[in-house]
Amino acid sequence: MKLIPRAILHRTSSPPTFPAGTGSDLASDKRGRSQAGVRGARAFPLVAGVVAAICSGCVSPSPTVNDPMQRDMLSLLMPRRIEIVEPFTRVASFDKDDTPDGIQLLLQAVNYLDNPGLMIAGDVRVGLFEFVPASGERRGKRLDHWDIHLETEKQQRGYWNGVTQMYEFQLAVHSVDLADGKRYVLAVSYHSPLGDRLTDDFVLRFGPRKPRG
Repeated sequence: MKLIPRAILHRTSSPPTFPAGTGSDLASDKRGRSQAGVRGARAFPLVAGVVAAICSGCVSPSPTVNDPMQRDMLSLLMPRRIEIVEPFTRVASFDKDDTPDGIQLLLQAVNYLDNPGLMIAGDVRVGLFEFVPASGERRGKRLDHWDIHLETEKQQRGYWNGVTQMYEFQLAVHSVDLADGKRYVLAVSYHSPLGDRLTDDFVLRFGPRKPRG
């Protein structure tokens, strides 16, 4: 399978959890202007009610679906699970030499109808961990991590491959030398705008390099 070159993602400096939602200052300013508009419209109760309802929607931090039937319909098109595509997720070199620069991660989402090739929106966190053999918890020390945002058209076009119908991420690894024959755990966590969280992980083995010739 021919992979399209992607921008190389470097380690993020954010804390282990996803960063809190942005735009709080803007939301605060909007709330202030909303309240002022409502006070100015007290003489017109009907208009004031409409303004308050509209402004209340403006400052909502994230879309919510309160109607159970609407949420059920929407969930049919939302991802049910995410999957690391194991045959093509590997330690890789992102330049012309044989020295590994990081990890080529291919990720796909599957909806409630078990159809793959689904585009998603939200935040993706990827972690690289030491592999702990003969243990119920195979993740050891965290070696590296990356935060990936799929929130804008530019971000979607940058990571989505329309041919493979998958997301492709090139993860630059700087904090550890990827050793021949050693195993690592690659863990992915996806947070949707509706508050859902999906995870998957994969034991990644860095095999011996093939001799030239």
